[in-house]
Amino acid sequence: SVDSIFVFSSVYSMGTISVYDILGRLDYTGAVVGQKKNWKGIDNPRTTDKDRPEWIIVPNCHEALVSEDDYNKAQAVIKKVTHYGRSNQDYPLRSLIRCGVCGRAMARNNRCRRIYYKCENARYDEATLCPVGEKFYEDALETAVINSLRQMLSLLEGQIQLMTKAAQKTKGTEANLKQSLLQVEKSIKQNNLSRVAGYEQYSDGKISRDEFLVLKKRLADELSALNAEKAEIEKALAALEAEKDTELMRLGQEAKLFPKSGDVTNQMLLYFIERVDVYSGMRIEIRYRFSDEIMKLLSNSENMQ
Repeated sequence: SVDSIFVFSSVYSMGTISVYDILGRLDYTGAVVGQKKNWKGIDNPRTTDKDRPEWIIVPNCHEALVSEDDYNKAQAVIKKVTHYGRSNQDYPLRSLIRCGVCGRAMARNNRCRRIYYKCENARYDEATLCPVGEKFYEDALETAVINSLRQMLSLLEGQIQLMTKAAQKTKGTEANLKQSLLQVEKSIKQNNLSRVAGYEQYSDGKISRDEFLVLKKRLADELSALNAEKAEIEKALAALEAEKDTELMRLGQEAKLFPKSGDVTNQMLLYFIERVDVYSGMRIEIRYRFSDEIMKLLSNSENMQ
């Protein structure tokens, strides 16, 4: 009919991206969808997209244009659409790549033989500092991200091995070690008091200069030995604490399962990585799902190599 031809022509003129956007909107099922953006403040108009699980969805708020069943069928068909043999849903960097300047998810162009990402913030902010016009090729990003993660996991496994060996060599229980540490700290405090007392005796003329120098050297040697003993006890305690660190050990187990070579899935990357910020000139910053303590541990380990 004329109406159907008009609808088809209108849809065709909007382009594939617009059609996909319309087919993916829950609003047409009668639902109201909110909280889809992260607002950065009244004075900052820029926003970032929230992940779908964070949306607030209230069904049956207005008359539906399509049934929920038809909507779900449409989504199933969309997921089957492929571009040059690669599924639109099956790629390692899915939901990870963001612009390092504005924080928006970068647009992924998979309608070409070499897939690339780009920031489209210029559509919203003409004065943006984002890398507008730059293409960040997916294969290069994948290589950089996966290699960086493998290096990080290697450091993680190395630290766990060192701590496990240190814990195995530890003599005594945690309570005994803490008691020994208190005794050493008490001896260090006494050593400092003796040094002050020795200087006062020398100042008052109660001991000669030579006697004071002998006393000073003996106390200095004693302090050096006490500090070394304290360091060893603290190292042993740290090893015991590391064995009880469930996050560290859990990550260590998952690190062993991560492939040393070959294919890496999106699920594997999402387990360790929160997001990948991309800046002009192909500079990337990876935000890992590690606690601050573990990141500090790995950072110190990397600096020592």
